Amino acid sequence: MHGIVTQNVDGLHLRAGSTRVVEIHGTMHRVLCLHCGQVFDRRAVAERLEELNPWVRSPESIKLNPDGDVTPASIEGFVIPVCTLCGGMLKPEVVFFGEFVPAARFRAAESVVNAADALLVAGTSLAVNSGIRIIERARRGGIPLVIVNHEPTRADAWADTVIAGGTSPVLSGLADLLA
Repeated sequence: MHGIVTQNVDGLHLRAGSTRVVEIHGTMHRVLCLHCGQVFDRRAVAERLEELNPWVRSPESIKLNPDGDVTPASIEGFVIPVCTLCGGMLKPEVVFFGEFVPAARFRAAESVVNAADALLVAGTSLAVNSGIRIIERARRGGIPLVIVNHEPTRADAWADTVIAGGTSPVLSGLADLLA
């Protein structure tokens, strides 16, 4: 296996021990300053957020709507931490809907795909364009494509093989067959 390109932002593959992982949509483990580009560990920013807003530790002080959103009254006085270097605005180091995947990160994903003998796509509907763009690169390169997903995906017509099923049982079964 040459590497993993993932849309996950939770560090799942890194925690599992994978070494060459391209988190194409970024990670929730880091926070980025939109002004100077400084990167911070999310835990440090969360600690600062609690220091600036000690009342958030008290669940009774936050009123939730039935859908889980906070009510506007419960966020009055909320202080948002800023970059400790330049005072700029911080955001999780993730690609939000409508944003572009950084070019260097996309090139890293392409290099994983280009080094592959085959591409296994597992557990995604491929509803976002970044995943489709990766598959399109593989298709243009003549790299065989296998898709494993419960539901149909946007790339099923391009796949050499489509396996309708859950990733855990299917990938475990494939691993057993290869062992």
